[in-house]
Amino acid sequence: MFVDELLAAYPDAKVILTERDVDSWMRSMENTFYKLVSWKSFYYLAPLEPQNIGPYWSVLNLILSIWTNGSIHDKTHLRSTYASHYAHVRNIVPKERLLEFKPGDGYEQLCAFLGKEVPPQGEKYPCVNQPDNIIRMHRALWWYTVAKAAQRVGLWVGAGMVGVGGVWWVWGRV
Repeated sequence: MFVDELLAAYPDAKVILTERDVDSWMRSMENTFYKLVSWKSFYYLAPLEPQNIGPYWSVLNLILSIWTNGSIHDKTHLRSTYASHYAHVRNIVPKERLLEFKPGDGYEQLCAFLGKEVPPQGEKYPCVNQPDNIIRMHRALWWYTVAKAAQRVGLWVGAGMVGVGGVWWVWGRV
């Protein structure tokens, strides 16, 4: 997504296209994006927390909708979108600015492409984009959103109680 817009904004940028087996990517999508959109509580929390989770929830669903041509559970279209995205990147990015990279290959090719020093021997290549980590991060985001929503609702309930109490007090004096 946004390859054309990013290249227009940064015409001299180097592009790293992370190669990944489509079946592995599909499993990852099942264990991350699809798990997240199945959390119905986000749907109800989004309007209560419009500064953070509301826009995030909208973007998450929009991305899936775009990748699946409007039917988020159309896995066949999702698979073809993956292939067409890679083909589009290969077509639009000049070869001298494109690195097709497999993270399992280590640092050498990546650092050479970026003109950076290779990290010391034995330093592992980071692998943080695992489904369990993503779900754990979103659980924390969910609890944060619940707390913010409760705070917001609590303010309204508290204000309502003060208002009702004030009316009751005034009527009691009349």
